[in-house]
Amino acid sequence: MLNELLIKELSEQVGINTSDIQVIKDGEIYSTSEIKTNKKWIDGKPIYRKGIFLNALPDDYNITSYNHNISDVDIIYFDKCFGIWNYGQSNQSTNPLPLFNYSGSNIYLFDADRTGFKIKTTQDRSNLKGFITLEYTKTTD
Repeated sequence: MLNELLIKELSEQVGINTSDIQVIKDGEIYSTSEIKTNKKWIDGKPIYRKGIFLNALPDDYNITSYNHNISDVDIIYFDKCFGIWNYGQSNQSTNPLPLFNYSGSNIYLFDADRTGFKIKTTQDRSNLKGFITLEYTKTTD
């Protein structure tokens, strides 16, 4: 994290005010590495975030289990504001995960726990990539 002295120094060098740099400092970060966010759970524990890149979504009607490789998980959940499929595909639109639509071609995210999570599709999605975001607290905090 940037400290206050560095924020002041940067704001003077680039000619913008300190509050603009503070917004940059406090901005949300999405990564496939574990990030400690600025958010707190209801019990005061810090919330961590980790993105999971999926090279291929499951095929037709299968439930696929994934290991998230996060240690010391206490409470874990999907950040449903930031999950997408078609990620990295050219000439295609990006869509949210989970996906529920009128045609019944749904993609479900479920059973996030201390070791992994599951995805189920209702049609073959193995040609599509995806990215999901998990947020969690740790038993060590």
